[in-house]
Amino acid sequence: MGTAYETVRLVVCDDPSQTLSLKEALRAFGIGNVRSCNDVATMMRFLDDSLIDLLLYDVDTAGDALLDVTSGIRRDRQGRNPFVIVIAAIADATRDTVSRLIDVGIDDLLRKPVSQDRLLGSIERFVRSRKPFATSIDFVGPSRRSAERDAADPSGLIQVPNTLHCKVARRMDDSAVQRLVDVASFDLEDRQVEAHARTLERLSGAAHAAFQGRGNDGAFGDQLNLLAHTASGFRARIPATASPQLGELANILVSLSDRLVRSGGSTSGAATDVELLSKVSQAIRRAVTVERSAVQLMQDIVDTVSGPGALSDDTRCHQPDGSASKPI
Repeated sequence: MGTAYETVRLVVCDDPSQTLSLKEALRAFGIGNVRSCNDVATMMRFLDDSLIDLLLYDVDTAGDALLDVTSGIRRDRQGRNPFVIVIAAIADATRDTVSRLIDVGIDDLLRKPVSQDRLLGSIERFVRSRKPFATSIDFVGPSRRSAERDAADPSGLIQVPNTLHCKVARRMDDSAVQRLVDVASFDLEDRQVEAHARTLERLSGAAHAAFQGRGNDGAFGDQLNLLAHTASGFRARIPATASPQLGELANILVSLSDRLVRSGGSTSGAATDVELLSKVSQAIRRAVTVERSAVQLMQDIVDTVSGPGALSDDTRCHQPDGSASKPI
């Protein structure tokens, strides 16, 4: 294949008996920078050491730990490249197993025994193109929809760096590729926060509807519990660069939802609290989508709902880092 692949960095996590022949095939293909291992801990050390363009792993060798690791890579919690091409090989290609792997963000799944032609063909395909990423509160990774559906409805999709293409087709050096990844990683984080905020708005609306039509089915309590859990998760992931008003709004939303959970919505002020849930969640969603124009709106709402009697005196708020602040 010439020298086009000479700067590509590849990590293989596989049984040692299979690794030698695989590395020989990859070298013949032009990929000489191959690091191999047979456990997840070593694999993660390789991914932390440098920007890896291609990750190949055998699910049967590394086990279920790969699911959490792959999800962490995609969410930029582990490794240096959340956009690394991930190709998994597996013997048990049942529907449940395939679904679990796709749901953590792999790019391709190969049924064992894997032919070298099939593997190298997959690599060549990813040099040409890769799917955009989809982001939601519970998924980050290559879009799980068809290309036709993505083209018809690109909302929620993000074009991410294909470092394999950058190095092989565009011959970009490591520093330039790293800059692309760093910029895109910030965008990816923003998209995840935005997806979280949209979920909060949807859950607040569902809680409002359940409160209005309350019966004995427990729907309101279920919605409140889910909202409280989601609001706490959102507060924990607010970026350090976010405006301080966003943190205050998150504190208020957590306090409101927790208070409603404790009371079951049976207090005289429950209706007001439910209305505030909707207003605060809407402000959060606007803040993370159009933050500059929303800063004053956030401050106005913070001032309003933080006023006397808005929240109980025994409710303590927490900063995004989990530390306690003064009661609101």
